[in-house]
Amino acid sequence: MSSRQDEDPDYMDFIENESKTKSNIDFGKCLDCGKERSSVGWCKDCEINALKDNFKNWTSGNINMDNFIKHTQLHANECVDYLEYVNFDQFDLMEDTNKGGAFSTIFSAVWMEGPRWVWDEEAEKWTRNGPVKVALKRLNNSQNISEEYFKQVIYSFKVFYLSLNI
Repeated sequence: MSSRQDEDPDYMDFIENESKTKSNIDFGKCLDCGKERSSVGWCKDCEINALKDNFKNWTSGNINMDNFIKHTQLHANECVDYLEYVNFDQFDLMEDTNKGGAFSTIFSAVWMEGPRWVWDEEAEKWTRNGPVKVALKRLNNSQNISEEYFKQVIYSFKVFYLSLNI
């Protein structure tokens, strides 16, 4: 934020009101536990428990990557607030974009299933928003990524998330 924005009372009022408005929205109560939802169709406690229960059903093949993905899931505040491991076979129409550099390759693809989107109360499951075009980044030698690298990524993730919520 620029110092000019810091000095603008209208801007600061806008930021403060945005924060208050979001925190005052009533998303209803969770049908399972009765607690207040933190966003549309999202009960933080129930969703994080469901994500935890699903840990045994997937792996990227890299323990550090798995731990990073789990970290984002355990700290999610809404359905678009975490990473999800997606099997490679769920992508179609993959094309090399000829971008990426020495350490990675970037692809354009279509994620057929798509991300979780809307909670279906009747079916008691998340519907998905696919197919959706995505960018995939393949890291060269990703099987050798260290735990220290992921600690830095987690730190960056926290700083990025914090900056989005200021």
